[in-house]
Amino acid sequence: MAKIKINAGYAAIHLWVRKHKPKPKFCEMCNENKPVEIGSINGKCLRNINNYKWFCNSCHSKYDDMKINLGNYSKGLKEKLNPNWKGGKRQFICKFCSKVLRRYLSQVKNIDLIFCSALCANRYLYLNFIKRDLNTGRFK
Repeated sequence: MAKIKINAGYAAIHLWVRKHKPKPKFCEMCNENKPVEIGSINGKCLRNINNYKWFCNSCHSKYDDMKINLGNYSKGLKEKLNPNWKGGKRQFICKFCSKVLRRYLSQVKNIDLIFCSALCANRYLYLNFIKRDLNTGRFK
């Protein structure tokens, strides 16, 4: 008999459930499509077969939307479940033309000077006589 690990991870528990929970002919939520994914009912990763259902792709994402109660599955899942999530794209305003931009924080070098294009950056620099530092390439 195989050992059951007490503190097993997400993937190990899902594999265990797939092995031990019989797969029905149809999705347990819509009873129409072929089930391909197994999902937790209460969102907790427990080694309890009754805590899981077989879902088709669309029902699995709909069910997760209802559990998280946000409406946007991918965004809600990242924000709620991943501690490393940095927030995705943020809104910034072009310093020259006031256009609203969406950029990842890693793409922004200087938060005080954000431009939608090189043309706006050059026009702003020309009008305000701001020069770049030759060593770093950043604005002074």
